Amino acid sequence: MKHRGHGEASYRERRPGKWEGRIRINYKQYSVYGNSRKECVEKISNLKKKVDRGILPSKKTNTYSEWLDFWLSDVVYIKNEPSTYDNYKSLVDNHLKKEIGNIKIDKLKQSDIQKLIRKKIDAGLSTSTINLIHHVCRVSLNYAVDTNVIFANPALHVIKPKRQNREMHTISPENVSKLKSLGAVIRQKERMFSCFLFMIYTGLRRGEVLGLKWADINIEESYLVLQRAITKTSSKGIIITDGKTDRARRFVPIPHSAMQELLLFRDLQNKEKAALEKLYVDKDWIFCREDGKPYYPTSLRKILLRILKYADIPAIRIHDTRHTFATLLLLVGENPKTVQELLGHANVSTTLGKYSHVDPGLKKDAMNRLDNFVE
Repeated sequence: MKHRGHGEASYRERRPGKWEGRIRINYKQYSVYGNSRKECVEKISNLKKKVDRGILPSKKTNTYSEWLDFWLSDVVYIKNEPSTYDNYKSLVDNHLKKEIGNIKIDKLKQSDIQKLIRKKIDAGLSTSTINLIHHVCRVSLNYAVDTNVIFANPALHVIKPKRQNREMHTISPENVSKLKSLGAVIRQKERMFSCFLFMIYTGLRRGEVLGLKWADINIEESYLVLQRAITKTSSKGIIITDGKTDRARRFVPIPHSAMQELLLFRDLQNKEKAALEKLYVDKDWIFCREDGKPYYPTSLRKILLRILKYADIPAIRIHDTRHTFATLLLLVGENPKTVQELLGHANVSTTLGKYSHVDPGLKKDAMNRLDNFVE
């Protein structure tokens, strides 16, 4: 390789189709590699630009597993919610580290990540899980690019499985009426019955309804102000978080039926307080345990399944109470924009995309109204 002056690059073809570029910066020599001279020239140019911005490349090369450990502890843990950290760490430990963690981060190729995706498809993982694995891989490597650990992100152009919308299950209007009519009987068996009817009537998420305090409720004006949520994490147990966004911290009107359930639960709670006296932990929570302590969010699922079984109603997920709320509003002709705001979605397209299954009946009604209008 021909000698160059300080700050000037040199290039050579190491073997057919494999090139190397070298440059000396601040008395340290750096090498880049590519499949052509042009590719090496571009990499050297990018290196110079980063040096001009005061960013020097690291000489130490870590494995991808070591990089993931650093990224989780020094970036994700600081920047994201604890629940996000837990989810990312689980995906890292169970998938990324096991499959491609031993590869040096600067040697990690798109084909390595593509093979990982194919392996997870063959293993029968859901599309959403596979896409989350890719997402964690991509954002971790984005940070490696931003901090000059690698020059390009090999995860950017990996082919992912097409996202499939999970089949949505809701409680029919007839079964909601049935559930309400059986309330007096079911309340004797499940004290949290009012909580689930309240979720159906307000569309609150599991963590949001458990995060409600009596101070958040205006009984006279029939509304609540959503300010917090309860989350369970593997690292910290139960934690209290602010709303996910400004939209999550929102004003929610309380319909008459939901307010009735709230007041019934207040009566029950007052009896429990009187029975336990000083043993009751009064933190102003509404839907909490008999002793006043908050529920683990995951514990609500079994309670809901028991309630539905008592009423002989098909089982649904906890989050499907929220889908039920939105579906019922759209079925009675509510404006999708209003539904969006009540749910706290970022935009109305999210709402319309999620609840497109309601469209056929609404579309038919709209066409009938148009037909009647033009006649």
